[in-house]
Amino acid sequence: MSAGARLGSDAVSRREADALCVRMARRHYENFSVASLVAPRPLRLHLARIYAYCRTTDDLGDESGDAALWRLHLWQAEVEALFQGRPPVHPVLVALTDTVARFRIPAAPFLDLIAANVQDQSVSAYATWEELRDYCMLSAAPVGRMVLRLFEVGDPRAVPLSDDVCVGLQLANFAQDVAVDRGKGRTYLIQSELDRLGLPGAVEAMCERALLLLQSGRDLERLPMPGRLRLQLSLYRKGGEAIIEAIRGEGFETDRRRPEVSTTTKLRLVAAAVSDGARGFPGAGRPAAVAGTVGSAHPTRARGDGSLAAAERYCQRMARREAGNFYWGFIALPRTQRISIYALYDFARQIDDATDGPGATEAGVWLDVTAGRRDRERSRVDGGEGDGRMPAAGQPGPEAGGHDLGRPAAARAQLEAQRRRLRRALAGDPGDDPVMQVLARAVWRHRIPASELEELVSGVEMDLVRNRYATWEDLRGYCQLVAGVVGRMCVRIFGFDGDDALERADSLGAALQLINILRDVREDASLGRVYLPQDDLVRFGVSEGAVLAGEPDGAWTSLVEFEAARARRLYATGIEVCRHIPGPARACVRTMAGIYSGILDRIEADPELPLRQRVRLSSGEKAGVMVRAWVGATAAGLAR
Repeated sequence: MSAGARLGSDAVSRREADALCVRMARRHYENFSVASLVAPRPLRLHLARIYAYCRTTDDLGDESGDAALWRLHLWQAEVEALFQGRPPVHPVLVALTDTVARFRIPAAPFLDLIAANVQDQSVSAYATWEELRDYCMLSAAPVGRMVLRLFEVGDPRAVPLSDDVCVGLQLANFAQDVAVDRGKGRTYLIQSELDRLGLPGAVEAMCERALLLLQSGRDLERLPMPGRLRLQLSLYRKGGEAIIEAIRGEGFETDRRRPEVSTTTKLRLVAAAVSDGARGFPGAGRPAAVAGTVGSAHPTRARGDGSLAAAERYCQRMARREAGNFYWGFIALPRTQRISIYALYDFARQIDDATDGPGATEAGVWLDVTAGRRDRERSRVDGGEGDGRMPAAGQPGPEAGGHDLGRPAAARAQLEAQRRRLRRALAGDPGDDPVMQVLARAVWRHRIPASELEELVSGVEMDLVRNRYATWEDLRGYCQLVAGVVGRMCVRIFGFDGDDALERADSLGAALQLINILRDVREDASLGRVYLPQDDLVRFGVSEGAVLAGEPDGAWTSLVEFEAARARRLYATGIEVCRHIPGPARACVRTMAGIYSGILDRIEADPELPLRQRVRLSSGEKAGVMVRAWVGATAAGLAR
């Protein structure tokens, strides 16, 4: 039913009315799915009802043409009747009756929203800030007051602070929508500022005013309130600030084009809000000393003014290009941890490439960073996503199958060069190598044992001499070197508070590596690799030749189910590491692990799928995993 539907039709049932409100919220409010995840489940329907009311009111004013005033007055009469105890007819009001009664929301905010839309029918410009502020108090502030009622925030300081935030958000929208409003015959830019400053100057002045008002959000978020409301308020405030930053990027010329906040920025906003919500976690639970840790002295600073910042940007670009699934988790982290993780990932990627990438036998193909060369693009068979195998730092190359015995010697030379490169950096001389500059700093800052980085190189080296594993115990040892040790280093970067956190990281690393092995069975087979334990192949009657040919025989489905169950057990043990790390890190780990769990779901549903194609999740599915992980991590932190 549209907003302009006849208001005198027979009343619908509460269930039908609620279904309409939820549909309106999901269809017209792009952030409702995130807001509904942030809000406690019992409040989600109430939020949808309030949104549907606001949307209906605005649509009656904006989409009714010459009938707008008549419809708004009719709508006002319906709302007043609701508060006088008469049963409403319009489905949105049928649904809203329960919310109004349950949370004792007064009539004023609902009627103020109607009054603002009535004003829009006759006022198309505002001469002064005082006039515009009065309008915003009718059109924006009431929404915040309703939300405070839903969350039962009784602190008297909350209302004026909420008003500031809502007005600030509306001003940001006014500055963003200059072209849109002009198409409706309106402008919300202040006329006196337009005359004095011109359009870009008036837009900039409105943005500055909005930023000042949004700062009240920080004080609001410090008041006693449910943790999920605090997260939601933080999202609103950060969203407004991001809009203003986008406007600034357009030179405040929003009469030409409507600035948009990118999807990546929105995801970063959620991550930042999660970080704020989880703050206060008893964080850096690192051991006071770690045997073998490099970092008794601060690492040598990067050479040249600004070179460290350039090195950090280099690491970020490389991780974004290559990390695939893992990059979705990285962006949840605070900046210091995120940069450290980028460098760790990049180093793992580079040593993997030393044995497995194109040009692996060409010494210095990517080591010559002083020449300013970009990392050469990896060959991809999956549309350029990057393979995203951070734990799998050491997948074997074709030489591991014994087909080209000349390449291992060259690859070993590359790995020795990598060891020397690493040791020089950890000794305080990273030179002009951007990855080493950032990694050495991360090792010092997070007290990462040098032995763990050396183990990672040794794991890659194993790929040069082994391409088969007789038992799971053999394969588990390999997984520990190329995956578990990376998990340990990540946990050290995150900070942890439990003695078994590192062991949990080992288990999670093994789980993700085993999922990698199941996912990549076709790709590995094409290069002569068979990672699945030989005794498991025998147990289920699956021949190695069939795996290499991509033609399952024996009880292939049973074999996949067996390995998947093993991965699930390891995953269940390993994911408990989230109990020992801070909220943003929990979000990071749950994002990365959740994506791999989704891949395993696909494999379990169709065990022959990895033989036909590389199993993956869509970007939309990954984003859904990420949002659920961030919200869940915040909720867990607030419950502590």
